[in-house]
Amino acid sequence: VEIERIACGEFGVVKKARHRLDGMVYAIKTTKKPLKDNTRSEKTAMKEIFAGAAMMKHKHVVRYYNSWVEAGTVFIQNEFCDGGSLGSLIEAARAEGRLFSEAELRRMLRDIAAGLQYVHGKDLAHLDVKPGNILICHQEEEVVTSELGELGYCDMEDMEGEAVYKLADFGHVAPLHGQEVEPEEGDCRYMAPELLCLVIRREKLAAADIFSLGLTIFEAASLMVMPRNSLDDPCYESLKAGQLPHLSQYSDDLNSLLASMVRPDPDTRPRAEDVLTSLGQPPASVSRSELYR
Repeated sequence: VEIERIACGEFGVVKKARHRLDGMVYAIKTTKKPLKDNTRSEKTAMKEIFAGAAMMKHKHVVRYYNSWVEAGTVFIQNEFCDGGSLGSLIEAARAEGRLFSEAELRRMLRDIAAGLQYVHGKDLAHLDVKPGNILICHQEEEVVTSELGELGYCDMEDMEGEAVYKLADFGHVAPLHGQEVEPEEGDCRYMAPELLCLVIRREKLAAADIFSLGLTIFEAASLMVMPRNSLDDPCYESLKAGQLPHLSQYSDDLNSLLASMVRPDPDTRPRAEDVLTSLGQPPASVSRSELYR
């Protein structure tokens, strides 16, 4: 049962809907037009479905549930995230002139780095990490918080109101090994410079995700609008060269970490687990909610 339309993009439309039988709310993505064989739209849809099927449940990856076709239109049933996208959050912050706190930025970075660590561990690269593909969820934490409260959990204040950031939209996903098909480029504003080369080193695609995540968090921290090319903004070339302006309102540690993530040489960028370690978060750690479960 359709509740409302929540997004519309190049691929198609995303609607919030309630399942008639289980009563749960899901995000249903549908293609705009019936798909034709061997078209770009069909490849994008199938990539997202295959990637979703390959992923098991992870706290920082939007969960895939099901997919089907009706009259040539593809339907993809995903987890519904009630907080919208990081892109919308950044736009609202720009409009209000409100800076994110360093704690908020570190949480965004930690959550998506954990999601990328999981995706890269599946020998896949996302290749379209950007604010619009990072969704925010509160519902799961609220349920866990209430359950822990009933058990008299003493550290409730630290858990209340926490947003969980999740990686979404796997339409550009590419395997890290064993395929000759060239990976399809994501959003040019966040794309790693090595993806513009004629010869792409497939084993370094995970590093391209790190570059995109670094620019994404830099955008949230600076509230700068990311340029599409050098005509759009003269700083485009310096951003692609990894020359991020120092953000004096944030710590040197955070500035240094973001700068390391956007180095032009992919061999010198940290891995997702290195980012987590730099944030003081042991990689692949177990959260309190997971321990409780």
